[in-house]
Amino acid sequence: MRRNSWANLLLLAMGTVIVLGLGELLARVHLHHVLGRTALFTNHERLGWAMLPNKELTWTTQEGREWQISTNSEGLRSFPKADQTKPTVLVLGDSFAFGQGVDQPERFDELLAAKYQAHALNTGVMGYGTDQEYFSALNYTDQLGAGDMVIWLTYFNDFYDLSLRRNNGRAKPFARLDTDSLVWVFPVFTTFDHVRERAA
Repeated sequence: MRRNSWANLLLLAMGTVIVLGLGELLARVHLHHVLGRTALFTNHERLGWAMLPNKELTWTTQEGREWQISTNSEGLRSFPKADQTKPTVLVLGDSFAFGQGVDQPERFDELLAAKYQAHALNTGVMGYGTDQEYFSALNYTDQLGAGDMVIWLTYFNDFYDLSLRRNNGRAKPFARLDTDSLVWVFPVFTTFDHVRERAA
């Protein structure tokens, strides 16, 4: 009788391991199939997420119009600076700066740059809050010089985003008051964040 109980427990344990293993395999295949074709973001230890470099994607607006996303080697939706003598316009912001739903040559900063013979360096990323935009800007301020310009686009939701620890299901930096000083807490990634990362 005892031997049958142990055998049944062993079979139950083996069955559970097999089912969980198959479940994980199916989840990875599904996530890769769903996210792999359209993945644009990767986890970032300071910003929460950043765009993947060298991506060429076609997305569709809610109205059914296709639009193109191309990222450069730095993961920005920006053209390389061909003429080093041109002034730079550093653009900070979220989906408005990114130009969600708009092809890059039609985006406001590219139109301004063409009109005023400048180079647009657009660091806009969909979903960013003002804190992420600030930390992102720190990576590019050393490229600015005399005659260059910064355009920082904000919208009312950006200030709400400052209070969030996660935005759109992704970890992000946030500030907390710690004995009369402001302390930045950088993203802590969950198991789901890592699974999503590997699937893409």
